[in-house]
Amino acid sequence: MIPGNPIGRFNPCVVPEDRCICDGVYFFPTFLSPDTVLSDFKCYSWAFSITKIYSAQMRAGTYWIKDYPAATSAASTFTNKLFAIGNGLMSHMQVHGQISLMKTIMEKPFSDPTSWLHAMALAQYEKWDVMDAAFTVCANAGIIQRAAEQQKYFGAYMFSHMSTPLMGLSENIGAASSDFFMNVIGYDHFNYNWGWRGEDATNYGIGANITSLDFHRIHMFRSYDTYAEEARRMTLACSDKNVRVMSGLLTVNEWITTKQAALAGRRKLMVESGSNVLSYKAPKEDLHKRALKIQSVAKNMRLVDAIKLAEATDPHRELKYEYGLPHDLSEVA
Repeated sequence: MIPGNPIGRFNPCVVPEDRCICDGVYFFPTFLSPDTVLSDFKCYSWAFSITKIYSAQMRAGTYWIKDYPAATSAASTFTNKLFAIGNGLMSHMQVHGQISLMKTIMEKPFSDPTSWLHAMALAQYEKWDVMDAAFTVCANAGIIQRAAEQQKYFGAYMFSHMSTPLMGLSENIGAASSDFFMNVIGYDHFNYNWGWRGEDATNYGIGANITSLDFHRIHMFRSYDTYAEEARRMTLACSDKNVRVMSGLLTVNEWITTKQAALAGRRKLMVESGSNVLSYKAPKEDLHKRALKIQSVAKNMRLVDAIKLAEATDPHRELKYEYGLPHDLSEVA
């Protein structure tokens, strides 16, 4: 398998062609930079997520298989289970509804400025541009940055991480949420801890102190205004580390102070409990007590705002859905 999600890293197969599956989920005009040239990968199967063309919520796709006996045999081992009655067959209306939508999307070529595909690509570029400009400010300030190997405009996600001075500070704040973005920017994004599948993040080769909690995955399927507001907040916070972008959030310096103190205590408790930085969660604590701790660093924050932030960053929260909005608007995500 050649995985290209979310950073677009594609390499030739090192196994025989009839044993190589290619993940083409974002090899689509709306998720590529205008000058992208696709290599002719030799795979027996290509997998595509057709619904990712227009929605992050629906999950359906197609795959193409070359007519190799070994390939069709391997594919049938999972498709037979996938289409079994026990797993819920798609209705006639669902199947043909998808086909009708795909016909509409594909009725004009990408090269036609009036096509659905061209319009979506331009909408994606616009969102990428405003966020990329904000990430540039934050990278120059040594705070957060986009992953260097992800080509601009590739895919439905922006993949980023804490910059070198701040690597290792991010905590497990529950629900797979990004510590920095939730506390400082006020947006709820995945920390991508789950995406490493047990791999040590230091093996990514960008820092000896980095952990998988330091990474963030921002999906790009919201409206432009969502990203324009996030970019505005990022630019403010990264331009002046003592600026609070909203009354109920931490400044960059307050976040650093809080996390440096927590890291020292976390190391001690991890040794005592035998857990590691990724599995460790702070003990369940009264929200009022946690709010007072926040206020001890954020001196000018009102108690009501501190309690709301303590609730939003409770490490015992559970994952409910894919994030991407300001956390105070999460109920309408």
